[in-house]
Amino acid sequence: MAAQRATATAVPTCGNRTGARRPPHIAFLMADDLGFADTGFAGSPLIRTPFLDTLAREAVHMTHFRAPTWCAPSRAAFLTGRHGWELGITASQGWTVLGKDVLLLSEVLKEVGYHTAIVGKFHFNPALRRHHPSGTAGFGCGFDQQYGFVGGQMDYYAHHPSWSRDGKQLREEGYATELFAAEAERVVLAHGRLRPTQPLFLWMAPNAPHTPMQAPKAALERFGADLHPEVRLYAAMVFSMDEGYARLHAALRRAGMLSNTLTAFVSDNGGPSMPSICNGGLRGGKGTSFEGGVRVPAFVHWPRCLGRGRGGPRQTSAAGHMVDWFVTLAEAAAVGLPEAQHQKLMQRVRHKAPHSLSLWPYLADSAPLGAMEKRQLVLQVGAPCSGVLRGRWKLVMASPRCLNTSLRDVDFQQPMRGFMAHRYLLDSKRGHGGADEHVHGTHAHSAATALGVGDGDGAGHGDAPTPEARLRAARAMGVQLQLFDLHNDPAERHDQLSGRNASVRAATASALLGHYLSALRVAHRAVGQAQQEGRLAPEAVKVWFCRQVYESWAPEVWSRYHSWTCNNRRGELTKLASVRLASS
Repeated sequence: MAAQRATATAVPTCGNRTGARRPPHIAFLMADDLGFADTGFAGSPLIRTPFLDTLAREAVHMTHFRAPTWCAPSRAAFLTGRHGWELGITASQGWTVLGKDVLLLSEVLKEVGYHTAIVGKFHFNPALRRHHPSGTAGFGCGFDQQYGFVGGQMDYYAHHPSWSRDGKQLREEGYATELFAAEAERVVLAHGRLRPTQPLFLWMAPNAPHTPMQAPKAALERFGADLHPEVRLYAAMVFSMDEGYARLHAALRRAGMLSNTLTAFVSDNGGPSMPSICNGGLRGGKGTSFEGGVRVPAFVHWPRCLGRGRGGPRQTSAAGHMVDWFVTLAEAAAVGLPEAQHQKLMQRVRHKAPHSLSLWPYLADSAPLGAMEKRQLVLQVGAPCSGVLRGRWKLVMASPRCLNTSLRDVDFQQPMRGFMAHRYLLDSKRGHGGADEHVHGTHAHSAATALGVGDGDGAGHGDAPTPEARLRAARAMGVQLQLFDLHNDPAERHDQLSGRNASVRAATASALLGHYLSALRVAHRAVGQAQQEGRLAPEAVKVWFCRQVYESWAPEVWSRYHSWTCNNRRGELTKLASVRLASS
């Protein structure tokens, strides 16, 4: 909380000549499953993103920015400033309905005078609008305008059954990414004509380059036919996404709004482990707690306040997270409010999202990293895998059910019988003490007691276990553990809990495990409340999530797999310090 209080007035002073401060238009650009190194500004010799590259040259990059491991909790983190495990969203793979107790960023911005719009993918249960009805009558959720679909993925030409404008279903023809670009253009031009003095918040979230791999012929023809077909499709999809963002910015310029626009770009999670996608040497991908799943490209372009960085891209290594956009953008939107109103609003925002920190001191280079260097982030509380980060240290956990080689031969969409998504690792309420059915009740109970999660709401009793005892207890409950020093090993190649360092690092791993157990109690209560209120329908983990863990967990498996994920694309690891991982 001290870090939050210190940043209460951290938005850069960037008023007009009279000294008055006016809120910016906000264009929030969110890619879907983009590889960490799959942009021109990251140095890719293959992927072409000319528009994003232009912005990137004048932007401030967050080189160690992290996000939840997959689409739904990431979007929830952005919109609420709260982690998926605080909301019960990781519990049912995205379909948990957010409750009345959350505050949405779109609602905050409407409250301070913004016109709000969402164009693209809205990966939330549509019942959300029952609890958050403000905005357009057919959609709500704090948005005055909506266009796109509600769900996880869709065919780019056939579209999703929920395809709609302002909540009213549509049947349209065309490539989805291009339709989103055209709609964003229309929203901006109409806003400039009808509401020239009102600030605009536009969340542009195309589902590109999420599967299925589909691209228009014109984009495909920009890439050589000698490329692997999937790589060529992927490159064309990213290029089309970039063109869509360019159309949005061109519309802002035509409407006379660009000079007062804050543009942020981010991917919702790491790129999936697929041959077409390159995470730049980071281990793992979407669906895992390894860096390839949680470390994402992110930058802010706001020349009026942050300058244009004419010496080249500027960077901050502050440990930002998707939850931080909530407070960060709320502060930018509230700059023109009277002091008393501003303080009241920000107190409410921070109360609703206590883990959301302002990024402005680090974006503006006006404060040392300080506490950010040791920031604690519970990256994931899940059944297949979980992860905790604190400063240089990261603990990754996995269920042995996800390390079974037989998963390679099973349909990835198939649910795993008895492996429920709302039963988290080390959750003693599961009835078997963990994710793994082979852990017998008595053994699991003893281990849970040693961990301090044996009864009540998960709080321990008596003396705290020693670090070694806590790690033994976690393993006895069937959970696999790996610890990494990200300062010296950003590619997560060397597990500090194996070999001669194991006893030395036990205390570090135990402390991180303790942080996870604290988050687990919160997650358990969130699931219970969601079930009680009928907002969560339990479902089994799908094979896909476990397969991602399997392919990245064992070094020998990952090294074989990774040998072709960035094949012939090593030049991508040379431009920004954030992706120089090849020789780590």
